[in-house]
Amino acid sequence: MITKPTIEIDLKKVEGLAERGLSREQIAAALGISETTLYSRQRENEEFAESIKRGRAKGVGFVANKLMEQIATGNITAMIFYLKAQGQWREVSQTQLTGADDGPIQISKIVREIVKPQ
Repeated sequence: MITKPTIEIDLKKVEGLAERGLSREQIAAALGISETTLYSRQRENEEFAESIKRGRAKGVGFVANKLMEQIATGNITAMIFYLKAQGQWREVSQTQLTGADDGPIQISKIVREIVKPQ
């Protein structure tokens, strides 16, 4: 039985791609392998799986640091984003529909007829 040769994958490259926020599908494409191969390598090789985890953690850390820098400069939008993401703040918008004099909404059926001229 003929088997395919094992493709050597640079784990630093995998980590770098994951750090930039690429999906597993995109990482596989950038490495020139199928998604199936990527998932197989993740299951079979702890170092491979860890390189993806480490890359993702580095990317999140980088963005979090930039966000905190913006918060430190007084960026209100960054502050609001942080509080929504980490402080579980949320904006609530409620819409209520009522009819005349706060009564129920009246629904009328409008019937239009086309009448042939006689």
